[in-house]
Amino acid sequence: MKIHNFFVKLCLSFLLVIAFANGVRSAPFRIQNTLLIRPFDGQTFGSISSKQIVSNGDPYRGWSWYGNTASYITVDEDGKSWLTIRRFNGKTFGSISSNQIVSNGDPYRGWSWDGNTASYITVDEDGKSWLTIRAFDGKRFGSISSNQIISNGNPYRGWSWDGTTASYITVDEDGKSWLTIR
Repeated sequence: MKIHNFFVKLCLSFLLVIAFANGVRSAPFRIQNTLLIRPFDGQTFGSISSKQIVSNGDPYRGWSWYGNTASYITVDEDGKSWLTIRRFNGKTFGSISSNQIVSNGDPYRGWSWDGNTASYITVDEDGKSWLTIRAFDGKRFGSISSNQIISNGNPYRGWSWDGTTASYITVDEDGKSWLTIR
């Protein structure tokens, strides 16, 4: 499941990178976020097993899939960030078990959740990127075990962490997207 979690997030995040990097927000055409599911072994991508449009627009800021549960952060028309937890079997979305406002702004740049621990990247008012790791039971956040600045800029467009290995997407000064696994 670690590979799926990583790759699903990678695909959604990659599409968001394209939108952000190319300034699509002001383009005269419609943005669609597409969720792709395919295996990834850390080097090679496998065949797409599922592909579906998950939104018309650009609301997604983070995505995670663990077991039969998907969790994601979206931004609404008022600029509020929402965390949604719902059933997902790799092809079909099920009922929503939790939907809550996690910020009155748009600071999130990545989200990962394994059912017990949430990790996410936010950007503060000074443009610094912060990585936060904390307990989360699907409804309530617990104590923060780590909170650190990971960049003095805002290059992050996706994040995943399984407790030992992190993977993330960044955009460099030339607008190129980079996948890092470490």
